[in-house]
Amino acid sequence: IAEKNKIDYQDEKLFNPAYNIEIATIYLSFLIKYFGDVKLAVCAYNAGQGNVLSWLGNSNYSQDGKNLNVIPFEETKSYLSKVYKNYYYYKNRYN
Repeated sequence: IAEKNKIDYQDEKLFNPAYNIEIATIYLSFLIKYFGDVKLAVCAYNAGQGNVLSWLGNSNYSQDGKNLNVIPFEETKSYLSKVYKNYYYYKNRYN
């Protein structure tokens, strides 16, 4: 992501909050465009793009290959829940 966006990447820079947020938002934006769905992008941000693609191709997790009916990683399921809980909290707070 950094290379594609001409950002000088160094692991130790990830401890700088501004740099970390910049990289993270660029990556999340990429995932949203790639999947065309915020829920899938958030899952991929946590579990990895390859895992989400695998889940979409598995009828145990996705009935249509476009949406997830089941998230097999408990950590990712919990992460998604926390993201949406905070999203709705701040959306309601600032509207």
